[in-house]
Amino acid sequence: MIVAESQPSRRLVGQLDRGLDLVQAVSSLCHSRSVRSGVLRAFGSLADAEVCRLDDQGGGWLPGRRVPGPSTILHLGGHVSERLGGPHLELTCALVGGTGEVTGGRLVQARVHAVELVIDCFDDLVLTTDLDEESGLWGWVRATSLTTAARPEPAEGRAKASAPGFEAAASGRVVGRGPTPAPAAPPPTGPTWAQVVAASASRGPVDSGAEEGDDSLRAGDVIDHPRFGAGEVERIEGAGDYAQVRLRNNRLVRLSLDVVQLVRDGNDAAGKRRFKARVTT
Repeated sequence: MIVAESQPSRRLVGQLDRGLDLVQAVSSLCHSRSVRSGVLRAFGSLADAEVCRLDDQGGGWLPGRRVPGPSTILHLGGHVSERLGGPHLELTCALVGGTGEVTGGRLVQARVHAVELVIDCFDDLVLTTDLDEESGLWGWVRATSLTTAARPEPAEGRAKASAPGFEAAASGRVVGRGPTPAPAAPPPTGPTWAQVVAASASRGPVDSGAEEGDDSLRAGDVIDHPRFGAGEVERIEGAGDYAQVRLRNNRLVRLSLDVVQLVRDGNDAAGKRRFKARVTT
């Protein structure tokens, strides 16, 4: 059993533009507004959607079924949690189409027709999600409470954040209630970045101006990740805690370097340094 207590913090209320990919837009919004954990609900209608239902033999989710639109949302909700250093969405829905047929299950993807949404943020809590191999379902595996002392004070007059590559979410005209504090990172549960560097025979801290012979990770390097594939490092955050990586499909992901071990693997065809990543937790 996983039980944690969260005090009320932020609530984002807004409307998504017609034609947006709903899952991608909400993921981008959570990234740009530093929402690491929370619950959400949405109202309105979808232009089309893909929904999958549970396998009655206990094998997880069956392949998705397309629901042509427009369809009315009877229910659309779920939670935001963290996986591999970035936001992870789990959404369920019940939709009614023009024929009156109701379709429900896990929402795989959808295109916005007219959608308003509310996200309640748990800024004092980090929920971590992973796939349960026995049930085939995604679920929480860890809840980390952030103490008041560990959480940064909100900056007065902080400008509305808009991370690179997330213009779709910014166009959703989302208006948050009050300032948008950036939650502190949870206490490390695995090896620290310094330990990973030592294990990978790196000769110094992450530094974008490092010598060519230095194997520490920096912008311009290529990471071959077991889940995301190859991507180029655009930016190292903090003291090497996170890396923003642009994937081949132009998606931007934020990797937690506390949970990966990087091993130098020569250069790619363009001459860029390549690292193989292995998830350690």
